[in-house]
Amino acid sequence: MKKTTTYITLIILAFATLSYGQDLHTPEQLKKLASKSSFRYNQILDTLNPYPYFGREILTNDYYLEQKIGEEPEIKRYPLSLDNKYQKVVSQGDKSFKSGDLDKAEKNYLKATELRSNDARYYTKIGKIKFQQHQYTEAKSWAIKALKVNFVHYPAHLLLAKVYTIAHKEEEAIEAISLAHIYNRNNRELTGLLTTIYKQFGYHFEPTLEYDPQYKLTKTGTDITLTYANEAWLNYGLCKAIWEYEPYYREKMEVLKIAPKWLEEKECLLNLVIGYEQMKPRDKSKFLFGATLKRAVDYKMLDQFILYEIFLVQEPQLAFSLTQDEIDLLLKYLIEVRSLEMDNKR
Repeated sequence: MKKTTTYITLIILAFATLSYGQDLHTPEQLKKLASKSSFRYNQILDTLNPYPYFGREILTNDYYLEQKIGEEPEIKRYPLSLDNKYQKVVSQGDKSFKSGDLDKAEKNYLKATELRSNDARYYTKIGKIKFQQHQYTEAKSWAIKALKVNFVHYPAHLLLAKVYTIAHKEEEAIEAISLAHIYNRNNRELTGLLTTIYKQFGYHFEPTLEYDPQYKLTKTGTDITLTYANEAWLNYGLCKAIWEYEPYYREKMEVLKIAPKWLEEKECLLNLVIGYEQMKPRDKSKFLFGATLKRAVDYKMLDQFILYEIFLVQEPQLAFSLTQDEIDLLLKYLIEVRSLEMDNKR
């Protein structure tokens, strides 16, 4: 109990650290705010249905960044309407690839890269042909060419991951599959491949861990009802209710030098982790999301937790706008926080 109390004290100190001179609010402080509210807060402990996965956006492979001098990179998609000559070689290449005539497919894809040198898709398709032919050095070369044209093209990162895995190059394989995953966060096939490659190199990545908010808010007149699954989600849900319904609270917090969207999640997640620490050991062992959040706080990677577990799930295109430093921190998060070393790795 003393260890838990000490940890909660450290979390409370983290509130002040994150708040740029103005305290964020702990669960006890939020409860006091609620008790003085013009609204009446009601709490119901109940099991809630899982958050639906099917509503999450899975990105296609046609995104790229266009960089103009003196301007921020702009997210674009390769045009659907192609000129007749280009469309013809692309269609012939795809038809030949499907029929197994890889030599003919390669010739047409090569013509496509000559006609439109900024389209990474056909560099990658040539690389896939080389991979199928066990020409792994050539496959790697074409994947790298694709990424020079378009670094956010996730299929090229995936191809590199497969090449490096066969070559038993751990660091390179993990980075490549992680980048493919980051650039298409909700693609379950990529998540499965990442899980497999991580496992091969001694890391356990839990693919079923998802942001699944187990609370619900309803407002009827001056009554606000918070339904929650456990004490941790009670803390989180109350924090969300205060942000959503209390007059002037959001405006007051927005004077801090953090974007409101990030600030709200930081405050509410820190409230959640305090609730997690106060849970019984048996209940904590079943709450994987809480355990991962605690590890993120311990490693001072709460920003990366929010970005990877919540924001990239909700808006996967955000990945295209990340800086190299932000990508590097996400790669670190995936290994140090999101994954656990297996016995054969230690």
